[in-house]
Amino acid sequence: MGAMARALASLDRRAEALPWNERVIKVAERLDLMDLLTGALIGRGQLLLTHDRPREGLLLLRGGHAMALSGGFRDRERGARTLLTFNDQWDNPDEGMQLAREGFEIAHQIGSLVYGWAMVGNGVVNGLRVGEWDWAAALLEEWIALASATGETPSQVAEFYVDRAILSSLRGGDPSADIELATTRRAGITDPQYESYDAWARAWAAFSAGRFDEARREGLRAAETTSYFHPLTMPLAARAALWAGDPAAARDTLERLGKTMFRGQALALDKASVEAGIAALEGHTAEALTLYRDALRGWRDIKCAWDEALTVVDMVNFLGAAESDARTAAEWARTTLARLGAQPFLDRLETGLADKGKRAAAKPAAGPHTRTETAAG
Repeated sequence: MGAMARALASLDRRAEALPWNERVIKVAERLDLMDLLTGALIGRGQLLLTHDRPREGLLLLRGGHAMALSGGFRDRERGARTLLTFNDQWDNPDEGMQLAREGFEIAHQIGSLVYGWAMVGNGVVNGLRVGEWDWAAALLEEWIALASATGETPSQVAEFYVDRAILSSLRGGDPSADIELATTRRAGITDPQYESYDAWARAWAAFSAGRFDEARREGLRAAETTSYFHPLTMPLAARAALWAGDPAAARDTLERLGKTMFRGQALALDKASVEAGIAALEGHTAEALTLYRDALRGWRDIKCAWDEALTVVDMVNFLGAAESDARTAAEWARTTLARLGAQPFLDRLETGLADKGKRAAAKPAAGPHTRTETAAG
């Protein structure tokens, strides 16, 4: 029963997996099989989290993690920690990064490579959002090298290459080699999430290079292929639409995302940042400025330095930097983007600052390291 639930969940068929999971819980409760019960409750939390009851799912996941810790069920604890770091990618990235770091400490203490492997992918994404790019880069180099030395499974290595490709894109590098390596390593894997990983890497590569229409297409493809990529790639697709000068497409993307049941603090701020951009492009300057101020305050509260800086880049380009607080935010973003090595976005910031007034054009100018797409692509 548990195997059937896991298999269906891996195929993104969560509604079908839930009844099988419920059967396991009933049996484990009746027979006092605490290890099995803990695993089933964690599994149910995962299913609900990415299906239609995210808050209930998160409570179950946190409770299951606590049960695993108190019961000494190491494998269950690792699984719950991995899922919590997964959810934190669009909820509380700083908390997710700290959970991953604690996980690496546990892995070292017990001498478990398996535990360490489980912390890498989600830990890196959370680290990127918080602005710990050097930490994320070092982590990827360490574990990719380890994978080469140990002959680890292709799926894990493919994910790491995707993460490195995204970071390379954000820093203005060429991600194509890592994207192709990821494609090669996932050959023969039927799990649809790896198709979504591929699209995610290509979306960031296109967005960083100024190919905004392509970025939106790839972001949408990732979410359409695997449902739980919605909170990761739909905000990027919506932001790409803004930079393509298409607020209607950005609004449509947000509406699609709104029809899902994904919830989280970072996701709510992603939506707010895009809504501010829509208001700016549609000429509602005062509303946009208020929305941007609220979004920037929110990003600062949850310690997402990269998202905050990216939102400042949007604001300066879509509204200009006439307001004193916009100029102050821009100075902070300049320092932060330079620290991160996010050259394409630093260039876009400088382009926006070069125009002291509000941008009247519907389509913002690309920075020196970007280009906008022509009709021919």
